[in-house]
Amino acid sequence: MNISIMPLDTYTVINKTILNENDRSLLLTLYQPIVGSTSINLYFNLWNSLDKIELTSETLEHKNLVSLMQISYSELKEARERLEGIGLIKTYIKEGETNNYVYELYSPISAHNFFINPLLSTTLYTAVGSQEYKKIKEYYKVPTFNNKGYTEISKKFSDIYKSTSLVDIDTTNIRKKTYNDLEINSSFDVDDLLMSIPDIMLNHTNVSKEIKKLIIKLSYIYNFSEEKTKEIVSNSIDEKHSIDQEKLKENYKNYYKFENNGTLPSILYKTQPENLKKEITSN
Repeated sequence: MNISIMPLDTYTVINKTILNENDRSLLLTLYQPIVGSTSINLYFNLWNSLDKIELTSETLEHKNLVSLMQISYSELKEARERLEGIGLIKTYIKEGETNNYVYELYSPISAHNFFINPLLSTTLYTAVGSQEYKKIKEYYKVPTFNNKGYTEISKKFSDIYKSTSLVDIDTTNIRKKTYNDLEINSSFDVDDLLMSIPDIMLNHTNVSKEIKKLIIKLSYIYNFSEEKTKEIVSNSIDEKHSIDQEKLKENYKNYYKFENNGTLPSILYKTQPENLKKEITSN
């Protein structure tokens, strides 16, 4: 649905998660190189429009948002779509004389989950290049501590607390950290592909939703056909007849490097100008 934003169109912001200062750091260091400063500025402005308990906003007009950010309506729309694509917001519209939008805010994922996500890590690598990527990754590494000679004296829960009568607690609609997974339009049906692998090779009951999502993401990054994907998946099955995720990632990378003179893939914006569509890849 391609609808232009008009000055009197209204919007409401709904917080679907719990946001804190650590999220600001993640947005600036990991997400901003991918979506750009305008998109992150938009996210911060939507966040800032929430009420004092950060649940929802008043009904606001886009003309004020555009004026505050000093951007055009087309730039606002592009910034919003980039946030949608990377899983930070969801947008809903109710059409009328003036359209009303609802913007749902979601948390950025943790640094660990960001770097193990092949879509996000590849996109960041493409955006900043090898050296900066290493610096960013180094920033989020956990410092090592040599505990040789130390003895742990931490108490267990049962050492400190005792059981009494059980309280029935209703946790319905309790706020929590909420993340929005990246959505990919796959060129093939992953279930059909997996079912075509014989039971004697693959125990289909061991194939989780996470593995299926990983196959879709990797096939999107490396742009492999269904036939090539089946070959790679088949070669990633271990002795327990399960798909080894690390082996799967490694096989995708090796297949791609073999067919592309040792280079690795990059991810570019579809709307990026032709003169900027160049790969920044490294072995």
